[in-house]
Order: sequence, then structure tokens, then C-alpha cells
Amino acid sequence: ERVLGSLIVLYVLYSLAELKLPEITAQWQTIATGLFAGVMVGAFNIGGPWIAIYGQCRKWKPERFASNMNTYQTPTCMFALSIHVFRGALYNKALWWYITLAVPGMLLGARIGDYTSKRINIIRFSEFRWGPITLRS
Repeated sequence: ERVLGSLIVLYVLYSLAELKLPEITAQWQTIATGLFAGVMVGAFNIGGPWIAIYGQCRKWKPERFASNMNTYQTPTCMFALSIHVFRGALYNKALWWYITLAVPGMLLGARIGDYTSKRINIIRFSEFRWGPITLRS
């Protein structure tokens, strides 16, 4: 987990220094990013940051970014949950407690994100997002 947090903090520092990420144009880069994100989901249940970096490297517009993140996160979370259940966590009270908290949080977060995305300046959002990402790491 320290490695994961360190990678995310390094990315935040890289972005705050206003360095440009390389543009991803080749198919192998897309595959490599997907594989890396998959490994991170398997190891830490966290694949979103790597897909977010991929989106920046592909120069996604905010609308496409939000759409792609939702399309990526939902099946990934369902797959991770099915792995936990398959490995015997079906009767694990802690897992179901986290799910009970996470699902309403995700739905609320999606609503708040949709609401604020129509009202916030993209440049201000880019500046604001690093605080929560860094704190989470």
C-alpha cells in the first residue's frame, strides 16, 4: 500500500510541477496501461488512478473522461466483488458492511459530480482535485 500511495503522490507532484504527460497513441501503450490497472485492481482494489492518468495521456475531454471512468469503474468493481465472493467472503460481515457504505457513497458521489461538473470551471477543478487525491494516498 505504501508503494501505491507513493506512486500517486509522485503523480500529484509531477502534475503540480505542470509537467506534461506523454501522449498515448500506440495500441501497445493502451494494452500496457490496461494490464497495469488490472494488476493494481487485483493487488489493491484500486485501478482508477491509472485509468485517469491514461485519460490525461489520451487528452480526453471532461465529458468523455467522466463517461469512461463510470464505464470502467462499474464492471471493475463488480468483478472485484465477485472475486471476493468466489474466494469465500460471501459471509464476511466486513465486506458487506463496506458494500453497504460504498454503494450509497458511489451513487451520491456520481450525483454530486454530475451537478458540480456543470457549474465548475475546468481549470479550477484541475487545481482542486490534487488535494483529495493526495490525502487519499
